[in-house]
Amino acid sequence: MPSIELVAIDQEEPFNCSSLPFKVKVNSELVSHRCPSPLFQSDFDALEGHIYHLLDGGVTAYDLLKRDWYDVDGNSNGMDENIEFRDEYKSSVVHFISELLESSGKHIVLFTSDYQFGPAVTQRYGQINVKKFWDLHDSGSLRMNTSYLITQS
Repeated sequence: MPSIELVAIDQEEPFNCSSLPFKVKVNSELVSHRCPSPLFQSDFDALEGHIYHLLDGGVTAYDLLKRDWYDVDGNSNGMDENIEFRDEYKSSVVHFISELLESSGKHIVLFTSDYQFGPAVTQRYGQINVKKFWDLHDSGSLRMNTSYLITQS
């Protein structure tokens, strides 16, 4: 199942997530929930701040995502490599990432996705502004097993 983890880099105090329409687990110890071999733990180890695990009520982000990943016969159509938030969650995720950017000491958020059935190649993007991040999302180009360093501008 897919995980989505965000790190608000150099954030001193965690953001209160209680008003979000999905579950978020926050920790000051930057440890991925993915087991047994998380793709981005080495990236987390090099940072300070708080990590936010987006959850659907369980232990993954599966139900937060659009899942038009299969054709009518139940075969994968390759869309499981994309990240696209369901319409009822997208505006909350947009607001949440904006709040994390504002509260980050460096105004940078590391956004990671880790999916065992996603692309075999892990990718790391350098800094992209939040508008470009959402443009990638809206065009179906935000990818699983990829990290994005999101900036405010």
